[in-house]
Amino acid sequence: MPKSGPVEAGDYMVADLCFRVDGRELSYFEECQIRAVPTVRFIDAVATDFDQAVLGAQIGERRTVEVQVLEFVDEPELRGQTIRCDLTIKDLKQRVLPELDEETVKEFGYQTQEQLRDAVYSLLQRKLEAYQREQIRQQVLEQLMDQVSFQLPDKLIESEAKAVLRRRVLRLRRLGYSEDQIRTQMPRLYEHSLQQSARDLREHFVLSRIAEAEGIEVSEEDVDQAIGAMAIQNNTSPRRVHAQLNQDNMLPLLEVELLEQMTIDRILEYAEYEDVPGELPEEAEQQEERSIYVVDIAVVPEQEAGKEQPAAIDTSGPAADSKRG
Repeated sequence: MPKSGPVEAGDYMVADLCFRVDGRELSYFEECQIRAVPTVRFIDAVATDFDQAVLGAQIGERRTVEVQVLEFVDEPELRGQTIRCDLTIKDLKQRVLPELDEETVKEFGYQTQEQLRDAVYSLLQRKLEAYQREQIRQQVLEQLMDQVSFQLPDKLIESEAKAVLRRRVLRLRRLGYSEDQIRTQMPRLYEHSLQQSARDLREHFVLSRIAEAEGIEVSEEDVDQAIGAMAIQNNTSPRRVHAQLNQDNMLPLLEVELLEQMTIDRILEYAEYEDVPGELPEEAEQQEERSIYVVDIAVVPEQEAGKEQPAAIDTSGPAADSKRG
C-alpha cells in the first residue's frame, strides 16, 4: 500500500535508475520497483549495503548507490567494475498482509480456510522433503570429495561453468521451482557456478566411476518418470516439459542428473542416519527474502537480450516499464 514519510528498512520504492560509468550514462530505467534491503541483484550486477544508501530518503529525492558489474557481461572493461547508480524515488510502498477472511481465501482459489491451510501444509511438506534430500546429497558428496583429490585444467573448469549453471537450473526445476523463481536467482546462480565448477567436475567424475562400477544406468522409463514429476510440480503436461527441456538442450543433462542421483541413492543404501536439529528451509528463505531483492533488468545494455547469459531459461528482457536510449 502507498506510504508517506522517509524510506525505512523493507520499504518498496518506485524509482528511476540511471547507471553511469566515468560520468557517461550507461543505461536508464524508469519506474522500477526496488526494495530497501541490504543486497539488490540485477541480471548482470549487484549492489551491496543498498539499504544504507537509501534509508531516510523522501519521495523526489535522489540517492547514489555503488553497483558492481558481474564477470559475464559482454564489455570486458566493465567486468567486475564498480559503477554508479543514481536513484530518484518517485513513490513509496509498504507491504501489508491481508486478513485471512473469506474473500482472501477465494482469491487464492479455495473455498474454506481449512482447504487453504491444507494446501499450504502440503506445499511446505514437499519443500521440506526436497530440502532434506538435497542436504543428504551434499553430505554424501562432501565425504566423497574429502577422500578424493586431483587437479583439473583451468580451461576445462572455465568451460564447465556454463554447464554447471544449466545443471543447477535443471535441479531447481526438478525440485519444483517455477521459471520466475529460477529467473530471479540467475545472477547468484551464475556467480556460484563459477566458484563451484571445479568441485562439480570432480563430483561428476567420481560419481560416474562409481556408477560404472555398480552397473547403474538410466533408462527411458527413468527419464519419463522424472519428466512426469516435473510436470506435476509445475502444473503442466509432461509433453510440454519434454519440449522445454529439448528446446533448452537439457535432456542429456537430465540423464546426467538422474545418473548421479541414482548413484547417490546406491551409496545411501549403506549409510547410517542420525536426526539432528537444523534450520527449516522456509526460515532460511524468509531471512533471504528480507536481505536480498532481485530487479530483473540488465545494467549493461548488451546484456539485456541475454546474449551471453548462460541460462537455460528465457531472460529476454528487463522488467522496467520503459527505457531511455
